[in-house]
Amino acid sequence: MEMRIKSIILWPKDNTKQIQKIDLILDKINVITGQSQTGKSALIPIIDYCLGSEKCMIPVGIIREKTEWFGLLLQLEKTQMLVARSEPGEKSLTIDMYMNEAEAVEIVDRPYKTCNVDALKNRLNQLAGLPSLDFAGGETESGFKYRPSMRDMSAFEFQPQHIVANPYTLFFKADTYEHREKLKTIFPFVLGAITNEILALRRELRDLEKVLQLKKEELNNRKAAADTWRAEIKGSYSKAREFGLLKEAPDPQETWGINDYIGILQQVPRSSELSLPKINEGSTERAVKELNSLKKEEEDISHDIGVLRNKLSRLESLSYSEEQYGKALNFQKERLQGVNWFEDKIKDKTLCPFCGSESKSASNEIGKLLEVTKKVQQASQAITSTHDVLDKEIADTKKQLREQEGRLNVVRDHRQLLESKSEDLRARRQTLNEVYRFVGRLEQSLDNLNLIQIDSRLIDEINQLESRINDIKAKLDPSEEKKRLSNALRYISSHLSHYVRCIGIERPDDPVHLDITNLTVQVSSINRPRTDYLWEIGSGANWMGYHISTLLALHEFFLSLNTSPVPNFLVIDQPSQVYFPERWPGDPDLKNPSRVPEEASSDDIRRVNKIFRTLSEGLSRTKNRLQLLVIDHADEITWKGVEGINLVKRWRYGEALIPKEWEQA
Repeated sequence: MEMRIKSIILWPKDNTKQIQKIDLILDKINVITGQSQTGKSALIPIIDYCLGSEKCMIPVGIIREKTEWFGLLLQLEKTQMLVARSEPGEKSLTIDMYMNEAEAVEIVDRPYKTCNVDALKNRLNQLAGLPSLDFAGGETESGFKYRPSMRDMSAFEFQPQHIVANPYTLFFKADTYEHREKLKTIFPFVLGAITNEILALRRELRDLEKVLQLKKEELNNRKAAADTWRAEIKGSYSKAREFGLLKEAPDPQETWGINDYIGILQQVPRSSELSLPKINEGSTERAVKELNSLKKEEEDISHDIGVLRNKLSRLESLSYSEEQYGKALNFQKERLQGVNWFEDKIKDKTLCPFCGSESKSASNEIGKLLEVTKKVQQASQAITSTHDVLDKEIADTKKQLREQEGRLNVVRDHRQLLESKSEDLRARRQTLNEVYRFVGRLEQSLDNLNLIQIDSRLIDEINQLESRINDIKAKLDPSEEKKRLSNALRYISSHLSHYVRCIGIERPDDPVHLDITNLTVQVSSINRPRTDYLWEIGSGANWMGYHISTLLALHEFFLSLNTSPVPNFLVIDQPSQVYFPERWPGDPDLKNPSRVPEEASSDDIRRVNKIFRTLSEGLSRTKNRLQLLVIDHADEITWKGVEGINLVKRWRYGEALIPKEWEQA
């Protein structure tokens, strides 16, 4: 994608101050050098913020305190675009954006809101030719397979200070899980193994497979309905003959097909043409009324029978209890039979055989026994009389029960007779209704025959869908996609090896490969059968060298494609840190101002010079279509003799990103 940075612009909160405008050359290695704490490392967050980052990572402090708007003047293929985004204040970000695109854009004195961040992203996506389809083949976002965005391309645009020599993270923002997974997803796309056409074909394939599934379900439903219809049509033929609707219809033959049955069944009269015998109106109703009366009488008799049965049960239970009581009395009578004999033998007064005195005790005891005997006899007589009454009541109840049962049988016989007549009437009427319903169903079945017939057009549609799906699958051949990806990685690895030899890494001749699965580089040993990952290789200089070589190789590959969604600029912050980790040796030590500045080591200067020569090589190999911006505290001596260098700013001795006048009240 043709998108390079013409200017980085800061608008002050104080309207009386001049804007800070940093102009870059499109086809050069632009260098901004300076001391620590001059705002150099804020440039990548400023550029990223203006291009729609989710958060404002611009360092808090004087830069955000003095700046109201941050902006970029972008050079596109045929137009220019000025974008600006307001300082978020206490918030983590703001969505307010200024955007103006024209053939030539003038820098405004004061930006104002013309759109939001989403509008900027959509426009950049459009300019990059990014598809609106996701990697899952549909509009629904699935995991990290949602649609590619210009925001994803920032991984190839920036190498901030904490990334450029990081052994564990090769790409910008790839130190977070979400960005790592998304980068893995888009890599085949940016390398050209997956194209917009392929994403469109994936979406079409998914849609066609859904349509095919529906068509096959419709075909299966029609087949099932047709099979059911064939099974039922034979029964309909027999039923039509049974109702007398087919005169002189032949017996069905085993050789008959479905059309033979249909041809004869079409002779059945329409329901409006049926001429059937009529039934006297009200005959069924009268029979039903009388039948209901008999049912009521049957219920009443059944209730009376139930009452009588309950009464009989209680009487028989009482009779049984009375019988048992009588037996107990008879047993007592038998035991008391000797009392009369004692009465005859014992007189009123008797002499005690021991002391000879007179006593009436024996006579009194005999009298008590006689009294008990009398009561037992009276109770026995009462039981006998009561038993006779119970026997009579039981006999009467049984008689009544037999009479009611007889009445019940008569009523039931009458009801059965009426039911038979009523059922006959109902059956006749139901038969007529069945005839009408049958004819109606048959008419509907014959009328809807086309709905269940297997239409050749449906089969043709299925065949066409399957043919198109097979064509798409052939174009989406995973082996071809894998082959394109392998070729791209081989191409990149070849360029990567070239830049590795230029920049001066410890193992310049060992084959190096870009690993897009683990988002790192692998270095194969010539002398040993092993492969080392970036984090297994020591030295910050090596890590930095592989980082810069990888990004240059990628951009060279991107620019070799007919179209690429990756903007053709690269910003590198502090590549010399591996040689001058704290500051440039000639700069004053801010932590120890009294310290005398020392001279830079010639060996370190030579090594940093190799970095710039490698960048110049990348510029040359891309025919100056790649714009580079290097932010470093190394000074001009480190790029001496290197072609394509444009010194943009030297922020030393009071010069910085925020001008001195901005700090003045």
